[in-house]
Amino acid sequence: MSARPVVEVTLAETRRALEAGEVVIDVREPVEYAAGHLAGARSLPSTQLRQRLWEVPRGVRVHLVCATGDRSREEAAWLRAVGYDAVSCTDGLRGWRPEDA
Repeated sequence: MSARPVVEVTLAETRRALEAGEVVIDVREPVEYAAGHLAGARSLPSTQLRQRLWEVPRGVRVHLVCATGDRSREEAAWLRAVGYDAVSCTDGLRGWRPEDA
């Protein structure tokens, strides 16, 4: 499996993608997701991603988001290595507030 560089996008780009109907997956833990998330983002914690890979659609771009961009970057790199078109939200949800949902 050859590594493909991770593509990083901004939170604004992630929100536009979500509004356009693209897939956005929040890889934070359930308690973090419950405390506030982007409206329409799917919850699929990074700790469960490999076991629940069947939930990640193929053939479309998948945007990953977390709190700081670290987990989403790591999981996007892995997804890209196994053939998915995954991108990471660079700074995660920093600066985002639940009322912005």
